[in-house]
Amino acid sequence: MRHKIKIAFLNWWSDGTNDFFRKFIESYMGYSTEIVNNNPDIIFFSVFHKISIENYIKNNSNIKLRIFFTGEDTLAKSSRGRSSDHYYLNIADISLGFKHLNHPNYLRFPLWLTYINVEKYNMGKTCLPMHKLINFNTNDNKQFTCIISNHDQNNTRTHIIKILNNYKQVTIGGNILKHNKDITCIRKGCGRGEESKQKYLNNFKFNICSESSINPGYVTEKLFECIIGGCIPIYYCEKDILIEPDILNNDFIIKYTDNNYDEVLKNIVELDKNKAVYNNFINKKPLVDNAYNVIISYYEKLKNKISEKLNQS
Repeated sequence: MRHKIKIAFLNWWSDGTNDFFRKFIESYMGYSTEIVNNNPDIIFFSVFHKISIENYIKNNSNIKLRIFFTGEDTLAKSSRGRSSDHYYLNIADISLGFKHLNHPNYLRFPLWLTYINVEKYNMGKTCLPMHKLINFNTNDNKQFTCIISNHDQNNTRTHIIKILNNYKQVTIGGNILKHNKDITCIRKGCGRGEESKQKYLNNFKFNICSESSINPGYVTEKLFECIIGGCIPIYYCEKDILIEPDILNNDFIIKYTDNNYDEVLKNIVELDKNKAVYNNFINKKPLVDNAYNVIISYYEKLKNKISEKLNQS
């Protein structure tokens, strides 16, 4: 009989029932789990402030392990996690996020890791399987370009839509530019959830999948959803930096900055018009050769940290 661990999810975005971290403890670490409200063995907490973590800890003396996680850009002015940029390093036994930090209790664990589904362990989103990242599949018999977004608070998306629109109209799923009368786009709803998003992306050659804000290390699920959906990613960078270089083949990403819009438009037009150029591009592998092993190394580091802390309690 497997040892049972009681878990509480606090200031989280869900009740934790189908959460990656619950599955991680079960599928990757071999425990059974029970989600509880009081007296848990482990608490997972995040940035969606509903209760005081400090008070909860004081009132639940049996807690063995405190784990903080955020997928939010805590450095962005408009971020919901801005008040948590300290990453609770003074409270958490293990702190997880996107930043590159040097701290004994910290492990870099960006949000996209909780979305990608390595089939052997089945912890991520089932519609985002690892094999579709490894084996990119698409064709040129598709509509032009789409973006799925509701806003552009930090001006990472609007200008590239405007530039591409001068060549062909971009299809928008979401509310971005809804009240901008200067940019005329095709509007087509994409539905809700990751499965609907994947079906939507399957219809397009390119996808503008830029983050809502730009800070070092901040990479969400968007790039990975784009590739799994069979699109060539169009992605904003402040400069031509490498995006998750241990995982992604950066030659597979069309990067735009504030200074290279004309060049990017030229490249996209050529890919769209020239079948040989397009086929040559999509024959590149979206992942580096060792990507799978690097993902597993993230899992191993987290497993070792959790095991170490539990054994110390």
